Amino acid sequence: MTATAAAAAASTAAARPPSLGTDFCGRKSTRLVSKLSHLGRPSSAPGKPIKPVLSSAVKHMIKSPSPSLMPALLDQVSAHLLGPDDLPFIVRELGHSGQWEKVVKSFDWMVLQQNLRSQWDKVTSTIISSLGRLGRSDWAQLIFDRAVGAGFGNNVFVYSSLICAYGRSGKLAKAVEIFEAMKVVCKPNLVVYNAVIDACSKGGDYPTALRIFREMLEQGMSPDRITFNTLISAAGRANRWEECDRIFAEMEERGIARDDVTYNTLIATYCRGGQMHLGAALMETMAKSSGIEPSVITYSTMIDGYAKLGLAHEAIALFQEMRNQNVEPDGICYNTMVDIHARLGNFDEAHSIRRAMEEAGFAKDIVTYNALLDSYGKQGKFREAMSLLEEMKQRGASPNILTYSALIDAYCKHGFHRDAMALFQDVKKAGLQPDVVLYSTLVDGCCKNGSPDEALALLEEMADNGIRPNVITYNSLLDAYGRQCLMVRKNFPKLRFFLLPRVTMLLKPSVDYDQQSLVDPKQKQALVLAAARVFREMAKNGVKPNVVTFSSILNACSHCASVEDASSLLEAMRVFDGRVYGVTHGLLMGFRIRVWRDAETLFNELTTLGHNTAVAFYNALTDVLWHFEQAKAAKDRHVWDKAWWHSEQQFFLDLHFMSVGSAQAMLHLWLLYIRKFLCQRRSVLPKYMSILTGWGKHSKVPGESAVKRAVEAHLLEMNSPFHVWGNNEGRLVCAGYQVQGWLMDTRTQRHLRLCDVRGD
Repeated sequence: MTATAAAAAASTAAARPPSLGTDFCGRKSTRLVSKLSHLGRPSSAPGKPIKPVLSSAVKHMIKSPSPSLMPALLDQVSAHLLGPDDLPFIVRELGHSGQWEKVVKSFDWMVLQQNLRSQWDKVTSTIISSLGRLGRSDWAQLIFDRAVGAGFGNNVFVYSSLICAYGRSGKLAKAVEIFEAMKVVCKPNLVVYNAVIDACSKGGDYPTALRIFREMLEQGMSPDRITFNTLISAAGRANRWEECDRIFAEMEERGIARDDVTYNTLIATYCRGGQMHLGAALMETMAKSSGIEPSVITYSTMIDGYAKLGLAHEAIALFQEMRNQNVEPDGICYNTMVDIHARLGNFDEAHSIRRAMEEAGFAKDIVTYNALLDSYGKQGKFREAMSLLEEMKQRGASPNILTYSALIDAYCKHGFHRDAMALFQDVKKAGLQPDVVLYSTLVDGCCKNGSPDEALALLEEMADNGIRPNVITYNSLLDAYGRQCLMVRKNFPKLRFFLLPRVTMLLKPSVDYDQQSLVDPKQKQALVLAAARVFREMAKNGVKPNVVTFSSILNACSHCASVEDASSLLEAMRVFDGRVYGVTHGLLMGFRIRVWRDAETLFNELTTLGHNTAVAFYNALTDVLWHFEQAKAAKDRHVWDKAWWHSEQQFFLDLHFMSVGSAQAMLHLWLLYIRKFLCQRRSVLPKYMSILTGWGKHSKVPGESAVKRAVEAHLLEMNSPFHVWGNNEGRLVCAGYQVQGWLMDTRTQRHLRLCDVRGD
């Protein structure tokens, strides 16, 4: 199927129920720019020669302490701004240095220069593009409005720049809105269509990208290489690998030559989706197919892809191959390798690569320092981290918000809440503006460390600064709610904190909670209402719940004192998400016949979102179903396809990465499988039987796991012969003949029977 045919298929798919979307996967960070961003890599195409006087002037402008000095500095070089590329050069360099306010001041100065009026459109387009790259789509829109108000800017170049600015900021709806508004003023050309398709790609909306592509064909325009490269990227972001291959093939059908960007784009889409085997295969064939040798970008993309999947050794091997092929790493590639070795704890090697990077002429920059600081923090090496932070300041590499965020996140995760808050004060003293990610990290730390007043103060501070909570912030609050449910269930005489009701009052002042109700029999209902209102605020602010939200809600359900309380909570959630929570509620209450078709569709869709997302979903779902004795509903959904295997000598059950409920359900299924094996084959079991709980002598907390304790207790309750293996506390073992005798006992059969307390 060609991309044109795929466009028709997309319109048919539009009639189906809305999918979960990639947002449901739950990213760890909501920042738009990666720590190891490739945006700084210079273009492979050489630019036009720049006048030395302008290069010198730009350096002076970048070092200038105040944006208000820009008009005077531009006046000094105005006599040299004769060519159409001169002023755009200055604007681009200011943008590359991250100084968006000076970019805006350049526009203020420009509109006063009547002798440059013929350049206004081009310069405005460059200014809007620069602001878009810096994530300032708000200012890009203001510049556009001012240009139009002054009687210029109504052309395809300025419109395409604004569309790209919104696309880079992830604001797809605004990009499409500008595109539709443009049609009233001027006819879109190929550049504009490519910009809209690119915005759809960055926004993760492949169906809309295909719709725009189809509209472009209907307008009689022929797609070019950029169109197809962008479509490949859009399909890749939607995890539609077959579509990527079809679009790639259609380029050849249309006679459009593939270039290095095409190959690198397709490889990047494979890497982004974790399809490293496809990326490696394409990398091997690109020279044979098109005579294009892998470049530093190709290697760097693959190395970064391996690193993001935790395949550090593959990344290191590819880096070595790159050097063997005489492909010189660039600064970004060096930084990636520093980050990989630092994450492995190979700090000597990381510093060695850092020195090689400097010898190759690449200055040690903020990204290098941030990579090292992040890894020092994750490994709890705070003394080394703070020493490096001081070195960073002394060498003139000013710490940015990512620098402090990495350290604060590490402090919070290691339980050093006071140190995190102290470092947060340093952020403010440095004049940096905390973003929603940093605030969310601190709110989560406060919730987990029992400091509700500080969490509330942070939320109020966010509101004062005009920063809306994101999905991570809300998930932290819902997680805290789950712990409150646990405290209620354990019959605490007084709840230690009343975070959620107070947060709800902050988010929706009209809600009036009687805090005394939290210590009387109505306290559970108050907590359910609190969680529901937090969920409502998510919907109100356009924040999409993800799998972490789902896990937090179901964790709270598992801690409820009764199935009625859990049902009430899920009923409240169904108002906002009838599909996910409707299926969950139906399975919990035993309405399997009525919800099973919807459940199967949901489960099938989950598997397309990636293994980690499916695992998180099933762990949360199985925990609550198993806790409330819906054992049949909690059975395996083919997420754990490799949970057990056997050899001639042993039968294994591997419970790594499973929750308490999932582990117990899988244990039952495994034992039933073995019993069926014995009955059907009438053979004997191998010599050994092993259950790996994942919490043995090599785990972070040897022998201390809720999964291990639950499995041991469950086996003991069933009078099983399994016992802890002396050499590995996380492994339960038994001789095959003992298990065989135990499983064939009629009393054991009663223990193994899976049934639901509630059912149709």
